[in-house]
Amino acid sequence: MKRRLAYVLVIGLLCTAVRAGGADRVHPASEYADVDDHAKEHVAIAADPYETKERTKFFKLHYLDNDILPVLIVVTNESDRTIDLTDVRMQFITADDERLPAALPEEIVRRMSRDSDAAPRVLPAPVPIPLPARKPIDNKVQVEMDEYGFNTPRVEPHSSVEGFLWYDMHGLKKPWAAGAQIYVKMIHDADGNDLFPFTILLDKMPKE
Repeated sequence: MKRRLAYVLVIGLLCTAVRAGGADRVHPASEYADVDDHAKEHVAIAADPYETKERTKFFKLHYLDNDILPVLIVVTNESDRTIDLTDVRMQFITADDERLPAALPEEIVRRMSRDSDAAPRVLPAPVPIPLPARKPIDNKVQVEMDEYGFNTPRVEPHSSVEGFLWYDMHGLKKPWAAGAQIYVKMIHDADGNDLFPFTILLDKMPKE
């Protein structure tokens, strides 16, 4: 299946508290198995695919059932300068070299809405009593992206930020993360200089 080559533009407000997976603090990227640590730049990025229903049960929506893969991204800045993520691009690259951008909210809605019905439901005749409308799925997607999404424009010195990106894996063979990687580029320092791209291999250890 032909897929477009694109990247995700990550924008939003700085996360002061992280709620990913119910956590109340951000763990440094170095604590994750799948990490690329640039020692000279003092910046590390980790990626953690949530590939099982047990790990994704805190979400309100069933992403995996709809071929949407949540991936936790963690960026740790141990330098003395602020890191700018305004222009950052993050691609999921499969073992077969399929290059996927993180899904936009409307793309997740389209994928998740295949079996949804936001219109009022009516009982069969002869008693057509209207039932309450189901809550539109697009509202739920936005709520989850606001709560759990990776939406920070910068990383302050000696700190970490984290959040989820969602990738549309429809039509791709499972397990999705086997032999895959997250490719990250266009991170700038406070002077506008580009950091070297990051490549996070996703199969260093089995995910449970």
